[in-house]
Amino acid sequence: VTITEKEGRHDIEFHEKDFYAIAEIKGLQGSADIEDLRQLIDFHLRKLSERKNKLVAYLIVNHHRNLPPDKRGAPFTREVINAVKTSYPFVRLLTTLDIYRLIERVLRSEISKETAREIIKSISFNSGQPASHEDR
Repeated sequence: VTITEKEGRHDIEFHEKDFYAIAEIKGLQGSADIEDLRQLIDFHLRKLSERKNKLVAYLIVNHHRNLPPDKRGAPFTREVINAVKTSYPFVRLLTTLDIYRLIERVLRSEISKETAREIIKSISFNSGQPASHEDR
């Protein structure tokens, strides 16, 4: 994992063997909207021009951050979810709550760190669901 947050760049890069990804992380008062997605896509295009091969892009949000987790609304707008489903198969949507729950499972020895990594790497919209939260 490399932290790359600088003006005009994505926040994090990570790679493992043949898996390479970037991530943009947002702390939001509401849901992630299409502008948040566009920013990630811009970062993806810039990085892709350097790499010239498969690159996954994660939009990770701490949505409705001023509310307790059980009172929060949808992490992503319908527009973001539809855009990712129909046009951006390289984008993965994830919340900080998803990551927290995954870390809890590792700490309780329910899953290994390696399994947690594979879960993060395999997130997609193939099932119609972003990460482990409901498509709202």
